[in-house]
Amino acid sequence: MSYISRLKIDNYAYQEALQLPFSIPELPQTTKTLILDGFSFGYPAGFLAQLAHKLPNLQQLTLHLQLLGGMDESTWEDAVSFFTRLKELRRLELLDVMPTLWLKPGFFMSIGKALTSRAVGLEKLTISFTSFEQQDEFLRQVPYDDLQYFIMPSLRILFLTVSPEDTVAPPADQDGPQAVQALGVFPIPPQLTTQSGILPALLTEGTAPTDLEYVDLSLFTLTIDQIEEVLQKHTRLEYLHISLYLDPEARPKERLLTALSICTVLQEVNIIYFPAMGFYRARGANRTEALTMAFPQQNEIEALSEKCPCLELLEASILKVPTSGQVDLPGWHIILQPLA
Repeated sequence: MSYISRLKIDNYAYQEALQLPFSIPELPQTTKTLILDGFSFGYPAGFLAQLAHKLPNLQQLTLHLQLLGGMDESTWEDAVSFFTRLKELRRLELLDVMPTLWLKPGFFMSIGKALTSRAVGLEKLTISFTSFEQQDEFLRQVPYDDLQYFIMPSLRILFLTVSPEDTVAPPADQDGPQAVQALGVFPIPPQLTTQSGILPALLTEGTAPTDLEYVDLSLFTLTIDQIEEVLQKHTRLEYLHISLYLDPEARPKERLLTALSICTVLQEVNIIYFPAMGFYRARGANRTEALTMAFPQQNEIEALSEKCPCLELLEASILKVPTSGQVDLPGWHIILQPLA
């Protein structure tokens, strides 16, 4: 079941519409999946709690491109009540969902605590944001320091991701169609990652997932020390996407390959490098040597595949810039994306 907001009205009229009386018709109580898309100013106060009452057996929820906490205290409380009432929810996707227009902190923390207080825990959690060029504004909008409260022992699939913003490029042929290109991404910087509390949540008994299989932490830039801790804790990973702080002095490539070898059932690895200034200095002095320091070479990949025989895909990039190169080895595929 999907609800999609297609109101063709201006922002002021939308906000006025939120004050009008509403009612939700009876819905099939067997409904297990719900998608809410495009409610850019949220919902009328009380709507979400009433919706949860109508769908007591909901197990999977996707929220896309909306202001979940709405415009004021009443809509904030309604959103928190919504998640408290979804007793059977097992899978949750929050895709470009922003907290509120008003700057009271802690909205996502309240949602996370509502979810972790239920008797039934989440099996899958996806929280994804689209990066954009105004980095300060991106960091201001993303509630990165609240996401630790969503981590719980029942999680098998955890995606905390950042995606590149699409941009329309002018066509080479003026009469031809415009091409859509993806820009690079800007993950949460390492110092803010450390402050966010996400690492202790993933590593501490009582909150750490006990059987994590698929994980994407690319929203957060981790140091190689932090990645080693994660991989030593969660050794049964099959799918790993991470953003790694590329500091040449820390020998990140060698240590990463060693840490990956602990997870012998790995099938897919994606690395987004977040370069330190030392990398740019090294690249200025010797570009080939700098890229060799960052990107695995064929012999290193083959050595890793011996320890991780299920490995099928390795992708590495610097901030997901569009320039890419590809290397094929028998039986599997490698994508490398160095800066031009």
